[in-house]
Amino acid sequence: MDAIRVKSDEDFERLRDRIDLEVSRAGDHWNLLKGLEESRAEYYLEMNESNTFWHLTLIAHRDAVLSHLCRLYDKDNGALSLGRFLLTVKANRTFFSDAAFRERLKGNPHIDKLVKNSAIEDSDLDAEFASVSGSDPLVIKLWDLRNKVISHTDAERVRTNAPNASHRWLPTQDTEELLSRGADITGKYSLLYRASRYSGIAGEDDYKSMLRLLRRALASHRAEIEQEIEQAQRAATVTPRFVVCIDNSDYESSLELHKIYPVVPDPDAAQDGDLRIVDESGEDYLYSAARFVAIDVPMALERTMLKKAS
Repeated sequence: MDAIRVKSDEDFERLRDRIDLEVSRAGDHWNLLKGLEESRAEYYLEMNESNTFWHLTLIAHRDAVLSHLCRLYDKDNGALSLGRFLLTVKANRTFFSDAAFRERLKGNPHIDKLVKNSAIEDSDLDAEFASVSGSDPLVIKLWDLRNKVISHTDAERVRTNAPNASHRWLPTQDTEELLSRGADITGKYSLLYRASRYSGIAGEDDYKSMLRLLRRALASHRAEIEQEIEQAQRAATVTPRFVVCIDNSDYESSLELHKIYPVVPDPDAAQDGDLRIVDESGEDYLYSAARFVAIDVPMALERTMLKKAS
């Protein structure tokens, strides 16, 4: 693995910005993934309403984290990786000299304080490079996952149903260690180069607002459904004021087919599926509600019929 050939300060800054962005995006996806997984206990009912969506969302964030890590720890000699970035820092110490630092931050009133403790030690660079290269067991573990699962599917492992053939992730502790190494390295050299470092993406906890809105929306929807059920139940038990006879079999002398009859309220009868009808005798008797259809009548007709029935 070789250092990246850099021709100018601007070249190096573009490389620094990009490797810093790669680390930052990996961390953003990881923090969002952890936040969503921690929210599952509190928002279980809400997330279960669209379980497939949330399941695929979590997988997508895991894949994004691993994809960024694979790029950061890439061993290809043409890649912008943490290893090649460190070799490039080592080969371009002049970019970190006091004079270059003061030139980049000229006008900053705190320049004298910022320029202190800016020396880069070879021993530190060597240790950092070892932590992102093939001499580290965790990096080798990531490379193996990349080659057999993430970037390629190992056909032989699948064919033979090898142990962990379907395993697609690193353990949480390993993932956080690799993310931490990357953030420490890019953060350190960003501070030494321009006295600034990435502080996190704005709105990293926006998912909490979304989950709260989802909870309120589902609660409102459930309330509407319960109200509709209650209204339907009430309507089913309300006694109609007037009905039309549609079946007078066995009661031809008491009921006339297609005639309007007033109904006397009787909740107990309604619960049994009956109606108390003022029939042709002028008295009220119980009949099966199936013999009638409820109707609305004009106000003038209602007054006349009720007066006649009383």
